[in-house]
Amino acid sequence: LRTMAGRFLADPRGRWLTRPHGQSRTERELLVPENGRFLTLIVDRSFVCDGVRWIIDYNTGIRNDTTLAAHRQQVNH
Repeated sequence: LRTMAGRFLADPRGRWLTRPHGQSRTERELLVPENGRFLTLIVDRSFVCDGVRWIIDYNTGIRNDTTLAAHRQQVNH
């Protein structure tokens, strides 16, 4: 994990994503309507830059059936 974080922060895009931006929010909960009910989604990071809303989902591993199920459980709670 440290190696991944180091590579992320060494990359100009990684540094740009983590620097201060307008209307910045982290771990923001959103209620989203779906099929007549509401889901709670957690947005890792969101901000506005040059009039564009950016929504960032940090992932630290490869998705497989197990991690997808865990992610869906996070999304549905």
